[in-house]
Amino acid sequence: MKIGFDTKGLTTAANIWVTAAIGLTVGAGLYIPAIFTASIILLNLVIITKVKQRFLHTHKYCSIFITFDTKQKTLESIYDKIALEPIKIISKNIKETDSGVTLDIISKIHPDTNLFTLKKNIESITKAKKISISESMNI
Repeated sequence: MKIGFDTKGLTTAANIWVTAAIGLTVGAGLYIPAIFTASIILLNLVIITKVKQRFLHTHKYCSIFITFDTKQKTLESIYDKIALEPIKIISKNIKETDSGVTLDIISKIHPDTNLFTLKKNIESITKAKKISISESMNI
């Protein structure tokens, strides 16, 4: 299944098929090939997980929504201050309504980034009515 930038369920589906094949092998009385195959699959999953953690998933993505009470003329300066945080801004969207302005930011962050600290830092920069940060799956 494709979820955002990530493909989920592919490894799970492959594991179900391999487990079924191992079960058929055991059912046919071929215990040694079944044990050998299960060992290779488990080793492969451990190695793939380690490689993914080390090399492929060095960042995670988050959506930051900041709502202001009124239309602020200093919105660009606020955006510039947010850009100084330890995030890489991928896209931004500004929505104006009668009640104020909403700034939507999609950003890439380090996996160790504490979202509560990030929210607190953004709160100290802005005079926002509401700030919400949602973490997306790794890419």
